[in-house]
Amino acid sequence: MKKRNPKKILLVSGLIVLLLFGIFYYIYSPPSCLYNRGLSSSAIANVNKILNNAEIWHLEGCDEFFLYALNPTPASFTEEDTGKKIPEDQVFHDYPILGKLQLQGEDKETVLNQFYSSIGSSPFGALCFEPRHGIHALYGNLYIDLVICFECIRVEIYTNLGSSQHFNIFGNSEVIQSWNKLLTDAKIPISLPMNEKKK
Repeated sequence: MKKRNPKKILLVSGLIVLLLFGIFYYIYSPPSCLYNRGLSSSAIANVNKILNNAEIWHLEGCDEFFLYALNPTPASFTEEDTGKKIPEDQVFHDYPILGKLQLQGEDKETVLNQFYSSIGSSPFGALCFEPRHGIHALYGNLYIDLVICFECIRVEIYTNLGSSQHFNIFGNSEVIQSWNKLLTDAKIPISLPMNEKKK
């Protein structure tokens, strides 16, 4: 019977451990792009807890990045009331699209930074959901769609990179005003909460 070489066994075992460590590190450690953005350590931890690395790299390197202005009343409700179906290309995950703006360069980087910094550490938000903003990131036939409600501190994510989910977001008035300004400067109408309309 041929004797096993203990050195060879040790070497193979070591390579397997290194491979497993590398896979674990790739999946669970924050991508370097988050550190390059100058985000706080808590923001990086929250992003890495909610989004997987494939989703983060997709948002960073996508071919097309759009900011949406949404009507917070679901299209299905409107269709039920009016009896008229809203065309599919005018709806973003059941919310009517008021307009969309393709972002590049500095504007895209600003919106991504603000989005990352607003992500909370919990998957829970309010029971209500009245989204007025959305993000569509496309890379080839891969996509990430974010349906965002700052008032209800909740985001719903739809993607073919992984499982769809929802998580909370804490957008302050500065972030909301910044996104709204990008949209209104492009002549895109926006929906305001009732308390904002009264001002």
